[in-house]
Amino acid sequence: MVYTFTKDVFINLDVSNTKLLDKIWFSSRGKHSLFIRNEEEYQFIIKSNWYKGLRKSNQEDIDLQFVNSFNINKKVSKLVISSKNQDAYSLVEAIAILEKPLTIILEHIEYDKYFIDALFNNFSLGKKLNKYYAKGWLEFANGGGSNTPKVLKIMKNRFDKNKADFPKDSSVYVRSFVIIYSDKKFPSTEVVSEEKKKLFDSIKRDSHFHVTLKREMENYLPDEVFNTIQNNKKFVEAYLRLNSTQKDFFDIEKGFPRNKNFNSLDVNIRNLYDGVSDRDKETFRNEHIVFFKEERKKVNFKATYPKLFISDKISQANLKARAKSTDENELTAILQKINNLL
Repeated sequence: MVYTFTKDVFINLDVSNTKLLDKIWFSSRGKHSLFIRNEEEYQFIIKSNWYKGLRKSNQEDIDLQFVNSFNINKKVSKLVISSKNQDAYSLVEAIAILEKPLTIILEHIEYDKYFIDALFNNFSLGKKLNKYYAKGWLEFANGGGSNTPKVLKIMKNRFDKNKADFPKDSSVYVRSFVIIYSDKKFPSTEVVSEEKKKLFDSIKRDSHFHVTLKREMENYLPDEVFNTIQNNKKFVEAYLRLNSTQKDFFDIEKGFPRNKNFNSLDVNIRNLYDGVSDRDKETFRNEHIVFFKEERKKVNFKATYPKLFISDKISQANLKARAKSTDENELTAILQKINNLL
């Protein structure tokens, strides 16, 4: 994150505000970038008692931040810290934002984290985010599906209970990023399925987010990896015969409803799978993917399928190839959104 001060912060500094500046500087050093707009603001900083009280190594680091500021795009969003401008953030507000890690909220962390690991391990920007994760600059939380708004509410409670120090809408202090599955059953101009609109509207009011263009996490698995699923040959072969768009919105866990004839399904679903052979339609109705342990005991689909994302056959190339039918750059965009919030 890029933060900047207005010059009034450094005028008539008292002991309390000097300590707050220390807290901002030391919690942000190496983690966030200080943007110093011009020579005038730089002079206000280096002439302040706060700067003069820092060790030489810290002073030199601030001097370097001034030089580096010329390389920061002026259009980049910045956290503006001021002691007078109410539209900006106070020192206390800034500390609350800058010292907290970014929380990535997943619908079901136990399963969905494998998908994120695939992005972190196979894309160059993801490898950079992995380093930030190791440093504690970002963390993961479980949204519990429809409980995600409750998770965000808990994160906001601290600020709602202390409006004297945090007068703005509490959502602006929460550093969060939610990954939402569209749950769409067929291509449409809607962002999410009809059933998910209420949940989506609640989340987007309180957090940064990304909605998947495909149905859910399962639909991003490359064909090369899907083809390694054992003991489900008939279903696997039928799935691989689907075209890319059909794969984007197919319910991989449940297939077609067993208790409904294909011709009684929603017209949009019928149109999407119209070209699928009757034999494959029957396969999708009557068979599901079943995973087994070595002793031939069935294991949970939701707990097992996501682990395919850490297969040694996963690569940036085949992840992008599977994403291409909706947007080849979507996976990179997810990583870039996360990086921009750090």
